[in-house]
Amino acid sequence: MVFNNFRNLITRCGGLGNTFSMWLRANFKPFWAALQNIPVIKDVLNQFYLSALLKKFIKSVPRLPNHNLRNDFPSLYTVYDESRTTYSRLLPRQPEYTEGLPDLDLASSCFLRENFVPETNRNLSLLIGFYAQWFSHQFFNTNPEDHTKVNQPVGINLGQLYGSTAERMKSLRSGKLGLLKSSVRNGLEFPPIIPIPKDESGQNKIPIPGDEMFDIPFPMANSIPCFAAVHVIFFRRHQYVCRELAKWASANGKTMSDEEMYQKAKIIVAINVLRLTMHDYVAEGLQSSHVKIKFDHKVKKSLIWKFFGPGTYHPSNAIQTEFNFLYRWHQFIPEEIKVVKDLPVSNNQDMKALVPDIDKYDNDSLTFPDPDSWFGEDWNAVKWLTEKENGLERLIFSAASQRAGKLTLLNTNKWLVKNVIKPGMKKCREYELASYNDYREHFGFRRVKKFEQITTDAAILAKLKQVYKDVDQVEYYPGIFAENKDFGGVHGPFLAAIGVGMTYCGIFASRLFETDIFNEKTLTSKGVELANEINYIRDMTRMHTNLGEAKVHFTVPKNNPV
Repeated sequence: MVFNNFRNLITRCGGLGNTFSMWLRANFKPFWAALQNIPVIKDVLNQFYLSALLKKFIKSVPRLPNHNLRNDFPSLYTVYDESRTTYSRLLPRQPEYTEGLPDLDLASSCFLRENFVPETNRNLSLLIGFYAQWFSHQFFNTNPEDHTKVNQPVGINLGQLYGSTAERMKSLRSGKLGLLKSSVRNGLEFPPIIPIPKDESGQNKIPIPGDEMFDIPFPMANSIPCFAAVHVIFFRRHQYVCRELAKWASANGKTMSDEEMYQKAKIIVAINVLRLTMHDYVAEGLQSSHVKIKFDHKVKKSLIWKFFGPGTYHPSNAIQTEFNFLYRWHQFIPEEIKVVKDLPVSNNQDMKALVPDIDKYDNDSLTFPDPDSWFGEDWNAVKWLTEKENGLERLIFSAASQRAGKLTLLNTNKWLVKNVIKPGMKKCREYELASYNDYREHFGFRRVKKFEQITTDAAILAKLKQVYKDVDQVEYYPGIFAENKDFGGVHGPFLAAIGVGMTYCGIFASRLFETDIFNEKTLTSKGVELANEINYIRDMTRMHTNLGEAKVHFTVPKNNPV
């Protein structure tokens, strides 16, 4: 039995070398921590890890793709569009495989939750799910009329904050000091608040509950108050950066136009997002490896990159449809989102003393409706953030104080399975994606030959065997979430590897790693200071909310009740 389990582990991890590497990085924490606290060594280690990682995945996740959702062959369109408006794909269509798949309702039931299973390996908080949702909507925003297309050019461009077309960007700008338009309620600044458009019958044209909405590039965030709360924090960050640049310019006798201020602020906020994403969201939240990755805008010019990196690396914003489904982490969301009724925001010491454990407080809650219904007015983001006292702070602290769900099968609530998971699986079949085993092979992992090599969880194993006639029929989307979470990971070994590969291939496509833009000449001395001051989500909440020193993290304390 022990030998079989070990053999299955090696297969699941893609071979003995991968297994040993994962084990090594997930253990010996004092050793890795010591290395990463020695100034010279930590930079070299970080540059080596980033360089080697990109070299490993550049062939599996090409920056100039051969396939997209329109063509299964190279085309001039693919090269020049670079998938900025069309999803690329890693493997060509597999129509014969798709035709033999089981019933869609039965297959989507692989995700259906009976009891909430919390994520305990990394002790993730629900806040990480809402940050992931906000962050990913700059490159995952499928056009509802044409599922091969993305609604905007993709990339680390903060299109979810600024808009993606020239017309939309202009509509959000105030025209003064680089600032965005805003509304002020109860002395607090928010994105512009507008009436929800109505049709001739008086119904909301956009499926958002209530009467008012924030005028933001992704309107549906108005139906998810915690998503909107994250957006407001980054909106305030832009406003703060513009005002700080204006103060610096005035004090130093400099003149900057509205356009220059706006463009500098966008670069600075983009760097803030990259740093926070790499240092906190990935390194402290998702990454079980003790070799932590950090933002380093000089990595492509280092000797380490020259000798150990991928060589030519096209800064193309190709976005894979496989990455879209990899990133659907709806299991994070519980049956109800608890929200504390009150916070002592007027007293920073009291805020600092708060224990991030949602069950220690009196709570309101946001409960998912019946799967055949839509969200009610209690989900309206404007009401939560502007009408409820300390609404933004209550939402953020509450999300940081309750556990996220485990990213596994049999752990998604009914509403999301019917309205998000099932349509997602339908798209996978519309795209004729290859099988889970085919994608393992594409990334250099061994094909699994039996269900037991995917998971040892009895319930998941039974479900897979009920739905799929053999292991080669298992679909990519459920397959990647079925895996055991080996070595204390949030993901299984295969999903962790391809997730890291696609994430960092995408992050390093940012032109912020490609040019000499991160310097005082481009950003001013104040701009460089502002770019460097954000590393963690708590930096954002301390500066741009009334949470002060409250404990806001992408993880919850390990001693919180499970």
